Amino acid sequence: MQQERHRNVARDRLKKFYEDFTDGLTREELRRLFGRDAVQVYRVLTREQDLSKEPAGRFRRFFFRAKVVFLGLSYKLTPARRVLFAVSIIAVLLGLFQFRARVGAQDISVNISPFWFLVSVAGLTFLLALELVDRVLVRDELEVARQLQRDLLPSKTPELPGYRLAHSYRTANEIGGDYYDFLPLPDGRFALVIGDASGHGMAAGLLMAIANAALKLAIEVDPLPERVAALLNRVLCRTGDRRAFMSLFYGLLTPSSGHLEYVCAGHPFPLLRRAAGEVEELGKG
Repeated sequence: MQQERHRNVARDRLKKFYEDFTDGLTREELRRLFGRDAVQVYRVLTREQDLSKEPAGRFRRFFFRAKVVFLGLSYKLTPARRVLFAVSIIAVLLGLFQFRARVGAQDISVNISPFWFLVSVAGLTFLLALELVDRVLVRDELEVARQLQRDLLPSKTPELPGYRLAHSYRTANEIGGDYYDFLPLPDGRFALVIGDASGHGMAAGLLMAIANAALKLAIEVDPLPERVAALLNRVLCRTGDRRAFMSLFYGLLTPSSGHLEYVCAGHPFPLLRRAAGEVEELGKG
């Protein structure tokens, strides 16, 4: 009875471990792993390699691609980790051979393959752990940056008598370059801002943060649309290179009269829906 109970406990623990280890795993993810993800890995690892010399034969092409993948993977590592990776690969190769020695009239065969395979597994596992820790730290930093970016966007819809406002925001990456805001002015007017920074990820989020600070400063100095757009343009031109740019729609609404002054700089023209239901585009070009 005692042994049967121990077997049941061990079986339950093994089942629980299997369920936790495979939690969230789907067939679609497995197909993507060996399909789209594998293609993306090859493209990223070989984008700095010269692929124009790829041979025509099947076997020669296989060894050529294996070489460029190995070099691409190695050069993405730091020098110390590159050495660890090379030592692990060499250990695998050494494990494929047996060493023979002749002592007098006897041949002595020394099989130390398990040792070299153990060295290889230990080295690759340690390297994987180092890269995984780096990724976790970067992910944590991205989460902090994402939270900071979220704080720059309006958390709730402002109340504006006679008007109904709605907004929604969802990024494709951890950090995006899309930006919008509703800014009430001391004189009762209302500033409406929509922008889209170039690129994706951290660079776009940083550009968006710079634009947010510049926009609020420009609105405090002079809220007229042409003045705001001109000051923001000067800030962005001095901040980044040619690839750092953003599109902008900035409108200045007078709620009492419904008058809207606006400027549209590279952004899709906004759509105006009249009371009768007609929809028109505010701009041409």
